[in-house]
Amino acid sequence: MQHLVFVYGTLRQGQSNHHYLQHCELLGRFDTPESFALLDLGAYPAMIFGKKSVAGEVYIINDEILESLDRLEDVPVEYRREQIETIPVQL
Repeated sequence: MQHLVFVYGTLRQGQSNHHYLQHCELLGRFDTPESFALLDLGAYPAMIFGKKSVAGEVYIINDEILESLDRLEDVPVEYRREQIETIPVQL
């Protein structure tokens, strides 16, 4: 099964964990609506509810990649997956 995933931190292009997504299809750059914020946790950020927009990338991934991302992000202990709205960024 295919999934869309919005990434905003170490999984983005050029970041330390992007290799998890290197063979996945990048749909492009996307922003969230102004209802989130990034929290600096030191080595990585966390997206929380707030009043700002968060910039990121959207990828098409399969079940295997989703499972590996869940292990990386320690879902559901450290992070949890949420369905959110995203807005394409025109370059």
